[in-house]
Amino acid sequence: MNILLSFDSGYFLPALVLLRSLLLNNRWCGRITVYVLYLNLTDGEIRRFSAAAEEFGNGSAVFIRVPEDAFADAPLNLGWITRETYFRLLAQELLPETVERFLYLDVDTVVCGSLEEFYNQDFEGNLLVACASPRAFRPDARTMQQLTLPADTVYFNAGVLLHDLKAQRQEIDPAVYREYPVLFYNQLKFNDQDVLNAVFYGMTKIADFRRYNLFDSYIHTPADAEWALLNTRIFHFNGMGKPWQEAYWGLMGRLFWAYAVAIPEYAARQETLMSAHGAFRERYERERKEKQIEG
Repeated sequence: MNILLSFDSGYFLPALVLLRSLLLNNRWCGRITVYVLYLNLTDGEIRRFSAAAEEFGNGSAVFIRVPEDAFADAPLNLGWITRETYFRLLAQELLPETVERFLYLDVDTVVCGSLEEFYNQDFEGNLLVACASPRAFRPDARTMQQLTLPADTVYFNAGVLLHDLKAQRQEIDPAVYREYPVLFYNQLKFNDQDVLNAVFYGMTKIADFRRYNLFDSYIHTPADAEWALLNTRIFHFNGMGKPWQEAYWGLMGRLFWAYAVAIPEYAARQETLMSAHGAFRERYERERKEKQIEG
């Protein structure tokens, strides 16, 4: 199994949590190679991540440094997005020729179960497998038109993407990944996600987001959270509130802490953060109810 990640030092610790969840929940799925596209990581972080990838005997890490000028001027329109999100657009050029398929994961995801079925599925003639994006995380109709995306487009979230790299190398000129952000700089709302939706329009198989890319915004009650813990394979802490930050309002923090507690930096802050999460959740619920009453 080939996994692709891209992150900087600011997301290094969440990447360790994702890695741990991936390896622990896929111990019987064969060898896992984690490719990391990076520009700003320290030697110590690279050594630590590599050791963590080998901890359970089923993984290894390969670090590939991107060019210094890669997407240096690309737009960053969302508060939690870094330049590194664009690096995955270089996968076709930078990954070894031996890699024929890979699964890209955002580092604010947690793997909750085996990915073997999802990873080995038939592409059915498509170049990509993705999950539809919630309405709040997709461009409006006018922006879709400006991005040259037809009205019937099933706009997908780019946090979980299974690539048929062998077929992509035959059918896609990698230059498009550099040219599109330049040509549509002012139209991009969701950064490289817009680029990927345009490039793979009509060539994407849509998977069940409830199992493979579930967001906090779909978890409204403890019953929802229980369902997710039993049925979801990849959970995505998408948006501004992250469980490693104080301002987290969601109900899935315990999923994150199941793996984060093994990371010393997080373990030292667990009690403080969980207390802050409870208070923030109460305020969030109070404000949500007030808005409902006003509405």
